[in-house]
Amino acid sequence: MINYLNPAIKEGFVTMLYPDKPRHPRQKYLLTVKGLAAHNANIIPPSIR
Repeated sequence: MINYLNPAIKEGFVTMLYPDKPRHPRQKYLLTVKGLAAHNANIIPPSIR
């Protein structure tokens, strides 16, 4: 999680469903518009590799 999820959140590619409660039992991670565009373009930023 530290290697992939945190950099993706920091770069704005992913957001948390419950940002105020990171240990929420139903926590999910959602692609942002920026993340979806990168996914569709098959672009992986160097900070997430």
